[in-house]
Amino acid sequence: MDERGKRSRPPARILFWMNSPTFGGTERMNLRIIERLPRERFSVDVLFFNADRPDLLDEYQKTTNAVHVLSPRRVKELVRLLKRYDLLYVFGARANLLARTLKPFYRASLLSGLHSVIPHTNPRAFSPLLLDRLTCNISDAVVSNSSSNIRYLREKYGYPRRYRVVEHGVDPAEIDAAEVRFSLRERFLLSSNSFSITTIGSLNEVKNHGMLVEALRVLADDSIHAFFIGKGPLESELRALRNRYGLENQIHILTEEPEVFSFLKQSDLYVSVSRIEGLPGALLEAMACSLCPIATAVPGNDQVVVDGETGRLVPLDDSMTLASAIADLKRDGGARKRMGASARRLVLQRFNLDRCVKETVSLFEEFLRKNT
Repeated sequence: MDERGKRSRPPARILFWMNSPTFGGTERMNLRIIERLPRERFSVDVLFFNADRPDLLDEYQKTTNAVHVLSPRRVKELVRLLKRYDLLYVFGARANLLARTLKPFYRASLLSGLHSVIPHTNPRAFSPLLLDRLTCNISDAVVSNSSSNIRYLREKYGYPRRYRVVEHGVDPAEIDAAEVRFSLRERFLLSSNSFSITTIGSLNEVKNHGMLVEALRVLADDSIHAFFIGKGPLESELRALRNRYGLENQIHILTEEPEVFSFLKQSDLYVSVSRIEGLPGALLEAMACSLCPIATAVPGNDQVVVDGETGRLVPLDDSMTLASAIADLKRDGGARKRMGASARRLVLQRFNLDRCVKETVSLFEEFLRKNT
């Protein structure tokens, strides 16, 4: 086909499929990727199982051609919808299991997004793990944002056979242009000697926020203020733990906070205490803001935090070591600044959103060609 024929080809029809438009790392990253996909090559729709937590729904509606909300029980409608597309990009264990089960009824290529191996590390998740292993190779490929996730699955379970790695990234220009819209000290009535910590993530078991609360209890330093940005099922439990330790004036739980960069650009430290990660977008954003991180030494975090160089790594569930690391970096502003600068350099060199989008485009085109 000549160049004129290539240009006249209609855009490929792509469906991103997720559980809900909540304010999560996967949902935020997918939105950024979709915003940057070339419209002349791809026509993008989105499918959610529900919109009970519609944090990003308006943004998805502005960015895509159509947003569909369908319960997994409406199988016939799902099949009719899936038949419209050339490629499905599916995230979440439940959505992937359904997409694989329905594969005989549609012709689209199926890419399974893997942003975490959480079900595979949870001893209570035997059934989801077994079903995932049994159906995994129905997908044309498993696409992970983390090479450590793929390595874990291959070493422990011997799958997947077909996989790709597309590391996530951030847009440094967007981050640098983000305005600081308020003074942290004025809004929260902080003293001149206060020390601010920010952590961003869903309030759930995996994000493990209790570890940071325990560390703050150990420190017993009322000049430290921690901002927990996110929402989730463990909000009440987290508030109760905070109140039990008498930390109401130091731990600020912010479930409706769109101005995350205003916090990142004014904080002294970023902390991620997750039990496991894919490639943590919020951590990358913090590092791009030259904010020194402390993170648990788990898959995902250890891809971006080099202990002593781009931040500090601490053992999972070791609140005493976390408290010690916070105290050390509170005292040593020079080390915070040095590691924060190194963290930004690493993100700009390796975890750039433009590269992520280019690799996603190449991935889509590879599997669209295979499906013609």
